[in-house]
Amino acid sequence: MAELSLHDMPNVAGDQRVLRARRGWQPIDVARLWRFRDLLWLLALRDIQVRYKQAALGAVWAVIQPLVLMIVFRTFLGRFTGRVDPVELFCVLVPWMFFAATVTAASNSLVGNAELLRKVYFPRLIAPLAAVGAPLLDFGIAFVVLFGLMGWFGTTFSWQLAMLPLLVGSTIVAALGGGILMASLTVTYRDFRFVVPFAVQLGFFLTPVIYPISMP
Repeated sequence: MAELSLHDMPNVAGDQRVLRARRGWQPIDVARLWRFRDLLWLLALRDIQVRYKQAALGAVWAVIQPLVLMIVFRTFLGRFTGRVDPVELFCVLVPWMFFAATVTAASNSLVGNAELLRKVYFPRLIAPLAAVGAPLLDFGIAFVVLFGLMGWFGTTFSWQLAMLPLLVGSTIVAALGGGILMASLTVTYRDFRFVVPFAVQLGFFLTPVIYPISMP
């Protein structure tokens, strides 16, 4: 993704800032992103509000979707693999749904904020980074339900739960890696707005997310 740099150019009416595109690969300017952290928060909050503004059930959808998928896949996989642990299945679905939602939201972030990008300057990476907000909230809500399921079915907690921050962080990095790339392609080729959801859904079945590798 081409980043923009600011240069001061004197003008008869005073100093004027001119935007010029940089060529080639550029390192991420973390310091500049940090200066726009308030905008990042506002865009993420806007996405969350828009997501649930006219939804009658609101954030309950973050619980309904993985629960319904868990029931469906438990019934389906139970016919081929025997008994399927609902807690394990729900534990797998929640991170994957977070990954899929983040990739899809990030890939549409530049096109969705096109009017804002034309009017004011801010680092373009802010848009896909802010797209993580709503999926991350859904992930947090669903994970609370996961703890409830673990208590209901008598699943014991282990030290591996301490790896949760690493899981969340690696999932965000992986999702943003693909989402930012797709966001750049979507700006040029709008077909990717349809390709990305299809590819994510296809990847769910092509990768051993809900079934073991040893499954015949």
